[in-house]
Amino acid sequence: MALVVLLPLLLRTSPLQGTLCAVQACVAAAGVARSAYPSLRPVALVTFVFTFSWLGVAPAYQLATGRAAWRDYGVIAGPHTTTALVLMVLATVTLYVGFFRPGATPAVAPSPTATPLDPPRWVCLGYLFACLVLAPGAVAAGGGLAGMFSSRAERSAALVAQGISLQDAGGLQVALVSILPGALATAGCYLSLIRVLNQYRAAGWAEIGALDAGLLVLGMALVVVFANPFVNTRALSAAAIGSLVLLVVRPRTGRAGVWMAAVLLVATLVAYPAANAFRGTTSTQPQPQGLEFLGGQDFDGFQQAINAGEFVEDLGHSGGTYSFSGILYFVPRAVWADKERPASIDVAANRGYAFTNLSLPVHAELYLDFGPVGMTAVLFVLSAAGRRSDLDWAAGLGSRAALMAPYACLACLSIIRGPIGSNGPVYLTNLGLIGLGLLLARHRAAVPIPPVRSPG
Repeated sequence: MALVVLLPLLLRTSPLQGTLCAVQACVAAAGVARSAYPSLRPVALVTFVFTFSWLGVAPAYQLATGRAAWRDYGVIAGPHTTTALVLMVLATVTLYVGFFRPGATPAVAPSPTATPLDPPRWVCLGYLFACLVLAPGAVAAGGGLAGMFSSRAERSAALVAQGISLQDAGGLQVALVSILPGALATAGCYLSLIRVLNQYRAAGWAEIGALDAGLLVLGMALVVVFANPFVNTRALSAAAIGSLVLLVVRPRTGRAGVWMAAVLLVATLVAYPAANAFRGTTSTQPQPQGLEFLGGQDFDGFQQAINAGEFVEDLGHSGGTYSFSGILYFVPRAVWADKERPASIDVAANRGYAFTNLSLPVHAELYLDFGPVGMTAVLFVLSAAGRRSDLDWAAGLGSRAALMAPYACLACLSIIRGPIGSNGPVYLTNLGLIGLGLLLARHRAAVPIPPVRSPG
């Protein structure tokens, strides 16, 4: 099906590049099908849907038309395009093998007497209390409560006007007003919802604790303020809000997987570019017509993957400095003087772009850092971890890996898009806070069933 849809575009490219594009799209489409049916594997599904749309459909269109973002129309016909396609196919095949490799023991369905994991109430309370402590400063820095519902551009301007930027105030100040409040709200709400759902599913509405219900309401209110799509990226808001929906609905069947795949395809190919309205920026350029948006700024991943190849040819592999700088984002530059900025900035600057705040597909950044072998190894490890979460989720287990799946799957939208230096501070913080709460979780005490006395 993927090949049929893309065939008119692929026929307009060179045979080698068209073949590589077809393989890329088919492997990604196969990943979508296998993760949606016969049982839903959410982490794999989001990974392959976004890969199909962003690094499957878009490259085919760009190669066929020569269109590219930022008016760099020569990049598509450059000497690094075929190499970028080969690396893209290698990365997608690696993900497919990591998620669906054969021979592993399938997850076992939970015992009827098993009790669910409960995140500690004190962790939920601590996260939300910490968010409340940071809230006044974060709201004031963003232009007041109204500023939290303005736009990303307006909030960024308000922060810069107060000297709150990486250049002026440093990473810690930016984290206190831009990252930590949203992360604490998201994690606190997520863990509180798990507690409330456990109580509801065990004994109904009447058994939900008043304190847990209050924490959930508070958490949802803070998520609306600090993780809404007006002043945050589209993917971050989708992960914060969408993960709560997945926890409630618990889609696991093949039918649910097919529906979720359809929704995600529409979201990544239609809603994703349309959501630019939340940015609050204006452009003098004419609006794209038809499929022209596939060659625009929202689909610059393939273009940046090509630029990464040019960067490596000019400067060589970095040896991991970009990835480690993103992962160890909490280390201040005063301690680590050679800490790198996000790799996408240097890749775009090397190409001569005036605007450098672009994406950089995670596989391209891993290639830039570690070469093709290192890229393959890291992607395999990451997909294997996602596979564990998927199998537990599909089997209906209440394990820590399964409970991570709703947020982890939607976080993949940004993780794939990259760069690590931009996404690491946000998603590693969110995943770390949720993971800590689940690590400390304990099974609920089983309700004792009184023995039935025999008559006489």
